[in-house]
Amino acid sequence: KQILHDVSGTAHPGKVLAVMGPSGSGKTTLLNVLGGRIKCSRCQATIGNQPLTKRTRRNISYVLQQDIFFPNLTLLQTLSFAADLRLPEHLSQKDKREIVDGLIEQLDMKKCTKTIIGDNMSRGLSGGEKKRANIANELLTDPAVLLLDEPTSGLDSSTAFALTLSLKKYAVQSGKTVMMTIHQPNAQMFFQFDTVLLLSGGRVAYYGAPNDVIKDFAEMGYACDTTHYNPADFIRDVCFIKNKFSSCSSTALGSKEKMDVEISNGKIHQPEVYERYRSKGNIASCHFQWQLSSCQISVVCGRCLTSFFTQFKVLTQRSFIQGKYRFLSKLKFIKTIGVALICGLLWFQIGRGHVKEVEVNDITSCLFFVTLFNSFNSLFDILMVFPSEREVINKERMSGSYRLSAYYLAKSVSELPLSIILPSISTFIIYWMAGLNGFNEAWAFFGTWFVMILITIGMQSLGMFIGTATMDFDHSLVLAIFMMITFMLLGGFYIKNIPSWLHWMRYVSPFQYSWALMLYFEFDSNQRVLCDPENSMYPSYVPAWACVCSLIGTLIFFRVIGYVLLRMFHK
Repeated sequence: KQILHDVSGTAHPGKVLAVMGPSGSGKTTLLNVLGGRIKCSRCQATIGNQPLTKRTRRNISYVLQQDIFFPNLTLLQTLSFAADLRLPEHLSQKDKREIVDGLIEQLDMKKCTKTIIGDNMSRGLSGGEKKRANIANELLTDPAVLLLDEPTSGLDSSTAFALTLSLKKYAVQSGKTVMMTIHQPNAQMFFQFDTVLLLSGGRVAYYGAPNDVIKDFAEMGYACDTTHYNPADFIRDVCFIKNKFSSCSSTALGSKEKMDVEISNGKIHQPEVYERYRSKGNIASCHFQWQLSSCQISVVCGRCLTSFFTQFKVLTQRSFIQGKYRFLSKLKFIKTIGVALICGLLWFQIGRGHVKEVEVNDITSCLFFVTLFNSFNSLFDILMVFPSEREVINKERMSGSYRLSAYYLAKSVSELPLSIILPSISTFIIYWMAGLNGFNEAWAFFGTWFVMILITIGMQSLGMFIGTATMDFDHSLVLAIFMMITFMLLGGFYIKNIPSWLHWMRYVSPFQYSWALMLYFEFDSNQRVLCDPENSMYPSYVPAWACVCSLIGTLIFFRVIGYVLLRMFHK
């Protein structure tokens, strides 16, 4: 449905414009249109007398209502990484650090620079501090226009008032234009605004100075008792009750079936139709102008201010720091070491000396279980990474911080060293406690370890593919379990006599190749067990070199497909 109807106005440098109105009046939609988050072919907006294009929108920063950050990064790390990604490369690290320190001091956040952002599970910054961090993150690029979607939402009155004063101070001192939506300001906050744009039902109900609102509404027959009523609450309630300014006829507003409000010099006048800006379709319609001095406008060519290499380097560092908390938690160490010790005790020294026939099945079971344990751990560790980071990535990419390819490659590379630590620990403990290969050849141990790393990274790639394909925990969990169970059954351990018409499916399972390689390192490296080359229970369908190539191919294939899906469906 059509949300905005001929909304028009002008925002001035060095001043704060507040967009008010009851819920559903179109406040956030207006900001989304002006910030480029919603495409509108019939909307007209200019910034410094220049049309609002992708390039000129770089002079506009949008502070979302939700404070979306990586929870395990500190405030200083968050702003430093954002500065490295969003500021021009010709600036030195010293200059970028000075900009970050200046914003931290300007927004009074010095005391919490080393505090993590936090989330529902871990304590971090307070609500007000997160709001300031959100604003500081957008002020890094020194925008000419700052848009804020309900920055005081969820804050107590004193914190909200302090934040409003900070925004007012910033607008005056920097000469920038600040436009914010606000739902329910108190009287102190209301009179800090330079201009108020009141919306009702997607139409303009009032546009002017807050000091004139009482007089103007009184002239229309809506008197406000300021001794008992907050003027901001009063004008909002007047708009809300039966939607008087858009659907009810009144003497002051005129009796027309559909009302259009024209604004001139900050006053409400009798409605006149804006024929040249009227929306003819079911889309938003607005006409807005930012009055800015020419020195404030800088048209930037290209989408990103930094090169692919810089983005890759910064994102790799950030992903590594963020990933440490997920891969190297105490609970995961306890789980991995605990399971490895139990396996080592159950299969204790089973591979030492000459292996008996009854012990062969136990050794193969040990190898297959270790493969499954590390594979499931790797897959489920990465499964929810992309869905959980989607909001942060969408926010940063909407501001043009980096390319999607740089993020995906950095994510893949940064977590490789982290993802092999726990599988290496479990493999080392089980291998030596179980006495696999009889401790006869060191290369057999390193070969087993190498295969374990390959299958672990391969299952991590599968998890990345599933996560990007679904972007939903329930769906990804179902798909992951289905694929892993299929790979397990085709791995050659549970069933060896697959029907001939399904024989080709065994080559789909990565476990088929990893298990074949481990059996080779365990039994074919010495003369402890001699298998019948014709009727062996453990036939080798694929040579060792082909198994290694298949595991590497699995790793690359799922990562490439994951990126393609991310690019196609989750831009």
